[in-house]
Amino acid sequence: MASATTWKRPPNRFPSSPAVESVRSTWIQDWFSHLVFALLLGVAVLTLIFVPLRTVSFQASNTLAVPNDFDPRLTQFFQSQGLAVEPHSEWSLLRQLRSGANFVITTETTANAAITAEPNASFMPLYPKSVVLASPNPQVASVNNLQKLLSGKEKVYLDQGVGRLELLSALALTTTPGSEGAQAFSSQQASQLLEELQAQGRLATGSSPQELKDALAHGYFCLTTDNRSVASSPSEKLNYAKFPTVTFMEGLWSRHPGGPSPDFRLLPPPTDLLNPAAYPSLSASFQKNINATPIDNLEQFKQFTWDQSLSNDTFGASWEWKNTNEAYQIGSFIALLCLLSFWAGWRFWTTVSPYVRRAVLIQASLLALWILARIIKHSLPGVYERYAWYYYYVPIYSTLTILFFVIAHSSRRLPPAYRSLRAFIVALGTALMLMVFTNDFHHLLLRFGRGQSWVDYKYGPGYYLYYLSVLLLFAAILYVALWSFKGNRTRLLAALGVLFAFAVTYSLAYTWRVPLVRASENVQIYCIFFLLAWEALFFIGLIPQNRGYTRFFKKSTVPMEIVDRDWEPRYVTSNPLYLNDSVKRQLRETNTPVLITDNSGKFPRTLYCQAQPINAGHVIWETDISAVQELEKTLAALREREAHQTKVLSSEYEALKQVQQPSQAPLLYDRLDELMNNALSRVQSNSARLGSHLDSNQLAELLRSIKMDLGYAKRAGLLTLSYFENGEVSVNVLTTLLSQSCTDFSYANALAGLHGPTSGSIRLEEALWDLEALHRGLGCVVSLPDLAVFINLAVSSGRQPAKMNWILDIPVSQIGLLQPLLDWPRAKIKLIIEDGVVNLQMLLKSPNEDANDLAPPSAENQEFSEAAGDPEDSSGEQSQ
Repeated sequence: MASATTWKRPPNRFPSSPAVESVRSTWIQDWFSHLVFALLLGVAVLTLIFVPLRTVSFQASNTLAVPNDFDPRLTQFFQSQGLAVEPHSEWSLLRQLRSGANFVITTETTANAAITAEPNASFMPLYPKSVVLASPNPQVASVNNLQKLLSGKEKVYLDQGVGRLELLSALALTTTPGSEGAQAFSSQQASQLLEELQAQGRLATGSSPQELKDALAHGYFCLTTDNRSVASSPSEKLNYAKFPTVTFMEGLWSRHPGGPSPDFRLLPPPTDLLNPAAYPSLSASFQKNINATPIDNLEQFKQFTWDQSLSNDTFGASWEWKNTNEAYQIGSFIALLCLLSFWAGWRFWTTVSPYVRRAVLIQASLLALWILARIIKHSLPGVYERYAWYYYYVPIYSTLTILFFVIAHSSRRLPPAYRSLRAFIVALGTALMLMVFTNDFHHLLLRFGRGQSWVDYKYGPGYYLYYLSVLLLFAAILYVALWSFKGNRTRLLAALGVLFAFAVTYSLAYTWRVPLVRASENVQIYCIFFLLAWEALFFIGLIPQNRGYTRFFKKSTVPMEIVDRDWEPRYVTSNPLYLNDSVKRQLRETNTPVLITDNSGKFPRTLYCQAQPINAGHVIWETDISAVQELEKTLAALREREAHQTKVLSSEYEALKQVQQPSQAPLLYDRLDELMNNALSRVQSNSARLGSHLDSNQLAELLRSIKMDLGYAKRAGLLTLSYFENGEVSVNVLTTLLSQSCTDFSYANALAGLHGPTSGSIRLEEALWDLEALHRGLGCVVSLPDLAVFINLAVSSGRQPAKMNWILDIPVSQIGLLQPLLDWPRAKIKLIIEDGVVNLQMLLKSPNEDANDLAPPSAENQEFSEAAGDPEDSSGEQSQ
């Protein structure tokens, strides 16, 4: 038998897991969710490892990485030496230097920076290239300072087929003739020049050789390199500006001295391939004519690249090779994935709500996919890179949405207007995601230029709309947090304030390209920030968690213990069980409760021992039912006394048949007899259930029902006796007895109160119906452990029926419990729901009225009836 049930539960998790509640019915779904998350995590890890390092295998082969516009003649030459030539973009060449091809075409400046990570690498110079301002228009020769371009009328063409680093270095160059370290680079000068040209409408951009050729044909002043200008206009004489510019030595960088193997020897190209006709900067006179000099202040040039935020835009700092090696980045992402996996598993088992468990897994999956998107963005070109970049906008909004839902569902009640807020947030998020992933069609989010999309872009209005929506979503989170949090709100506001301040500061600094922030890995920063946000909400108690279970369990005074599958105790409360082996064996073999007698104390006790299977074990506890047995004896005595009272009343009934009310007395006694018999029958039926297995809530509800039925029968008899003793029923007596019924109903967090008049008199029939109306209403909600009920009784003079106005603090979803009262034919009832509070307006029918044939009402009664039956009532009202 034990082996048949063991396989249905997961392995023993003691003592690591603090979750002790039974999840037998849901463990399959829980572990299925874990499996899905593990698969997603595995895909992310594999992609993280193999996508960015897919070029590592090239290091063992003879591969040459060249720029996209590399000279075809040089390509054929290197192919003739057995090299596989692969074209790459500017940014891809930087990655190849870190971990990729054995041979890379790059500049001497970049090669010198890369030697930090590859001290054995070598560099073979091929040809110099200079950044020039060329045009068929002879007026370009008069430009000896780039600032003169602002006063001209000619269009300036920016050739983005040239490396961004090279173009900006020429635009930012300032010189001081006759001094050491004459070169200086001002990023402000470069950006200001381009902005003013663009503001004048005189700046054109492009990247292909054909676009450069067209620009030269139109007479534009083209900022490009000397070799690209000659290749685009071979038959036309070009003029060059004479402003101070820079010359870069292009060459072949080799990862290993001489090649990947000792037998391999790479020969330099022949001189006929490298001539001044194709590469004008080979001529010293040409360099002098265009005022071009090599970079002689390398440290200042490094600072310039840092100021330009090239460190982030080029997939890690192009100069900090030692700190941004690909292996370090992969290691950091794998460590982050391990952290995500640990956090998701830990929080999955320590959270109380299944809703929060699912939210934790979704959150971890979103962040893991974000890491995957980051790798794709920096590894795959073109459309893959853009759409991976677009995914960056998904986790930010989605995480805040998840936090909104989790905080709202962690409160006792949903906040007001929650459904409207939920619909707005979901609709806004859907619209934003559609805008993000369709940016290629409308460019409202990011506006790309004609160069590299990673750096040649501007923010559109959709970008600012997105972050405005994020701020609105944060405001919604603050609203539900303040509604849900019942403790010290200073701690809540401080935690949310710190999180908000950091997020806004970091996002603005990253958008404004602050160098230190721009150089950071924003995906890692945001992932860690979101995890810290979750933990802060757990820490302040805004999201419930099962924390410190072992400590609280051991301090509990309830006699209870938790055993594993071998029935060995693992957790014991401060009031341990003292069960012998025979009792434990009986609980283990029969799985049925055991009734034992404890004679160790001053008074004997009757104990009810039970064992309930939980995840990976059982929980055993005992209940002292001595008080229940005493209650049964008390109930038996009450039954005997009520039977005696019934007998006395019956005797009086027989005697009063001869008095002045020959027609009324029998009806009253028949009514009383039926009422008391029904109440006592319910008491007998409920008392029989006390011997069955009940939890604490069911036992409390059953005892309250018994108490209410006994009090109901008793008070009905007292009303009748009062009537025959005094000839009438005092309204004060009726109000007192009704208040006693409310006292019988009140228990723990369930409270009932009544307000009524204290003067006047009322007919016995009406008093009995008032008593029954109160008993029926309270009986409908006796199953709710936490509520408040207030009844206002109004008894009018004359023969007008009584009114009861009920105010019930119950959830709107529990209104169905009131249906038996709404269907009671003895009263007209109007149900009103306003601001989450249930209000019942009850008008008891006159005793002379039949349930299906009512007498004409009075003016006051007519007004109530018209309100109750008005077909134009709002959706929040219901009439019976």
